[in-house]
Amino acid sequence: MKTFLNIGVGVNSTAILALIKLGRLTLDNPLAVFADVGAEKPETYEYLEYLKGVSPLKIHIVKATNEKKGNLYKYCKESKILPQRYMRWCTHRWKRSPLEKFRKEHLETGEDFKIVIGIAYDEKKRATRWMNDEHSFFPLIDLEM
Repeated sequence: MKTFLNIGVGVNSTAILALIKLGRLTLDNPLAVFADVGAEKPETYEYLEYLKGVSPLKIHIVKATNEKKGNLYKYCKESKILPQRYMRWCTHRWKRSPLEKFRKEHLETGEDFKIVIGIAYDEKKRATRWMNDEHSFFPLIDLEM
């Protein structure tokens, strides 16, 4: 079994990395993955570089594969559209698809896996859409953090 830790470079994924480093969270064959949309703030990329230096896990970086689209900002500008929180098209195209491709490349046929999702205990309602997914794991919720 492998465990994929989706790194968003925010407080929650940093907390999960800290728990791993402190020995308070153990994951089976963990792989940390950051989905780079190519349009994050400079501070996000600076913090990502910092995390790569102190993380107990190597942080892999994946990007959307269609180079013609450029980054999320360029795609939206040229298409004259905006990312929309409720439509979620950009999340699927720019984050979920590259993460799914990465998982498929790192799993043996039929190998079981877990996906660690960093949602804090006080935001546990956000996790409800994944709660019935046998692959999703919410350590911050489980630890009531």
